[in-house]
Amino acid sequence: ADAAAAAKSKAAAAAAAAAAARRAAAAEGPAAAEGRAPRSPAPQEKEAAERLGLGFTHIYVSWKKPTLASLETFFDVMDKNESSKLLVHCQINWTASAYVYLYRTLKLKEDPEVAKKDMLTIWNPEKYQQWRTFMAAAKEKFK
Repeated sequence: ADAAAAAKSKAAAAAAAAAAARRAAAAEGPAAAEGRAPRSPAPQEKEAAERLGLGFTHIYVSWKKPTLASLETFFDVMDKNESSKLLVHCQINWTASAYVYLYRTLKLKEDPEVAKKDMLTIWNPEKYQQWRTFMAAAKEKFK
């Protein structure tokens, strides 16, 4: 019982620390988060997913220079898991929401205005040159 309580307390502390880090990253902006964004996932993230019987895929996306290659990888993962429930996330959910927007509009052919409205509840990539350029290139490549 003590071990279970300690594990539960440790998990709660880790979740609180992760939430605080996400809030701090969001307050500082994505450029600051980029410096803390790992190219590989934290071991506990993958382990937690596996303990729950979930698959886990980490796709590194540079805030400063998103690539069509990382988007293609994302599209492949989404396509291979289309009948599954998926959790897509990043440190402050800006990159994740942009990739989901592109998937919805370019692969699922959803109405861009509906998908954009959802993305704009999180952020507006049009405010950042690198994201305007990236999204235009994605729309051209996958039209």
